[in-house]
Amino acid sequence: GDLSHKQLINEICTGLPARAVNLAGQTDLRLLLALISICSVFLTNDSGPMHIADSLDIPLVALFGSTDPIATGPYRHGQAVMQKKVPCSPCFKRVCPIDFPCMKGLTVEDVFNRVLKTLHQNEQVTC
Repeated sequence: GDLSHKQLINEICTGLPARAVNLAGQTDLRLLLALISICSVFLTNDSGPMHIADSLDIPLVALFGSTDPIATGPYRHGQAVMQKKVPCSPCFKRVCPIDFPCMKGLTVEDVFNRVLKTLHQNEQVTC
């Protein structure tokens, strides 16, 4: 995330182990590329960094809510997409009038299990 997301990311990081590093707003493109390139798995939303990881052939888990993975999803790793199908999706809205059922339908447990599955499919853990 960038500096505009720093407070939210700080809140998320308070529940993580001390070894987690919050780099929100502290990376440039070169550092972002370097960090992504050494990951064993990259957990992301529909974003530019998702496409970077995909282009570097980094295993990924991509969370999709209001966007359409067919239109904007990863090119190489389409199977990495997690999306809760709801009647209003894809709507491409950044603000949801009904509290993002498309994202809230993705449980922490399901995402965690998908990340573990992706890690086990790519046994060389480096990040």
